[in-house]
Amino acid sequence: MFCSAENHTDQKAIKFCPECNLFMCNQCFNYHSKLFKNHHIINLTENIENLFTGFCQEDNHTKKLDHFCKTHNQLCCSSCIEKDSKHGNCQIYKIEEIKEEKKNNLEKILNIMENLSTNIKDSINTIKTFYEKNQELKEELKSKVMKIITNIRNKLNEREDEILSQIENTFMNLSPNEKIIKDYEKIPKKINEIIENKVNIDKKLNDSFLLNSYIYDIINIENDFNKIKEINDLINKYNNNTELKIYFYPEENEINKIYNDIKSFGKIYQKENEKNNFFINESDKEIKELNKKLEEIQKMKDNIIIEKNNIIKRLENQLNNEKNNNINLRNELNNSKIRFTIRSRCALNKCLDTKSLAYGN
Repeated sequence: MFCSAENHTDQKAIKFCPECNLFMCNQCFNYHSKLFKNHHIINLTENIENLFTGFCQEDNHTKKLDHFCKTHNQLCCSSCIEKDSKHGNCQIYKIEEIKEEKKNNLEKILNIMENLSTNIKDSINTIKTFYEKNQELKEELKSKVMKIITNIRNKLNEREDEILSQIENTFMNLSPNEKIIKDYEKIPKKINEIIENKVNIDKKLNDSFLLNSYIYDIINIENDFNKIKEINDLINKYNNNTELKIYFYPEENEINKIYNDIKSFGKIYQKENEKNNFFINESDKEIKELNKKLEEIQKMKDNIIIEKNNIIKRLENQLNNEKNNNINLRNELNNSKIRFTIRSRCALNKCLDTKSLAYGN
């Protein structure tokens, strides 16, 4: 609101005089207070809602509000009730005509509001108590759910660690690790180095001062040879194995069933005879269904353990069979070598005997 004086329209109004219908800046108020000492002045610096000036606020209406429009329940001036004006077709009364009616309405409204105020005070205490109890119950429920889910999550994490450890152990026993492969790759180079150093080592043999160095070099070669042989034996063990066929159970379709069970796990609903009490369902039917699901999960877990043990047994049997096959192959090879050697020697002796007879030797 700005000052009503034509020369002060850029000045913010701080006072209002309802009798003069004037908004006044500080300078105008000083003149006004000297001229009209008995006028009721409204201080605009205070928080005033619905400021009533007594004059119509419609554009180009500067008359007092001396009529009442019952259609819109609104005060209006004589310009407002003209034929083509806003309230031209409304039920219009003079202020004096509706004074008693409004007075009676005020008394009725005040009585109702007094009773309403008392009821509201009582209701506020009830609502606060209701709210506080609900907040406690909500936090209790959230804590319970978080505890249950956390326990499930911890069990899943433990199970994950167990399965991952089983996988590591299974492949460790059935497949060469990265270190063995790297050591195996170094063997050809190591052999070449030993062969190349043999000449230098042989030179030390005839020198009595270097004999201990000669023996030391041979000991190192023997140690290197044992290491090479050990690595080679490990690699040969894996060479005899075919492609590994190891699987994880449950399969994808079984896992989807578990996902669906997780989605349907837990339920929140309101008991009908206690509308303000929310709780996790613990009825007999729900408990039975939950126990049934837990039994199914336990059976699935048992099946997983049985399947895991069967896989391990099959793998162990396969490994033992491979070992036995290797032993049999080695035995057969050794026997073949022996038979070949015996036959060769017999043939050689026979040949020598024949030549002895022929040459008299």
